[in-house]
Amino acid sequence: LKYLPLNGLKQLLAAPQGDGSLPRRIRAILALMGVHGLRISVVADLMLDDLDLNEGVVTALGKVRKVRTVYLTDQTTQVLAAWLEVRGHVALDGVHALFVVVGPNGPGTATGARGIRYLVDKYLDELGLKAEGISCHALRHSAATWSRAGGARLDAIAGMLGHTSVTTTGVYAKIVDKIAENPARYLEELMGLS
Repeated sequence: LKYLPLNGLKQLLAAPQGDGSLPRRIRAILALMGVHGLRISVVADLMLDDLDLNEGVVTALGKVRKVRTVYLTDQTTQVLAAWLEVRGHVALDGVHALFVVVGPNGPGTATGARGIRYLVDKYLDELGLKAEGISCHALRHSAATWSRAGGARLDAIAGMLGHTSVTTTGVYAKIVDKIAENPARYLEELMGLS
């Protein structure tokens, strides 16, 4: 199970700079994947009607066509609102996908998983975070791992990820336990290094 270090996740979420349509779009995509744990296929398939910023929710269609409600943070709601401010200027008429291509390759059409993967890998590479197993799916693992480390309950994480069983989500608790029980952390604390 691969995930980004917490600082790496923070760097990735902050990496897209600027106020143009491209950085706004990628910030929104990264928030849904890295904060809320959405799969790349789910993000690529989101439609405008799936988003309700007034309620702060996204209706996501996950694996086996299972529908779930994802509750957005205030920060993610703001990032999505910023994307929606410019989306209408770049989307082609009749395109209902939440995320559309910004740039020379099919501008205004629905963004596919391949395009999202390319952008995420580009940012991971630029930040020196790209490694074997670190990809879009690692953002999902990062969201779950660091949510658990921050104190989120396993059942809440299971709901966020769309897991039908908390047992499946238990792997994140084991990772957090290993991090917390690292003997070197105790030694560093005794030596005043932490």
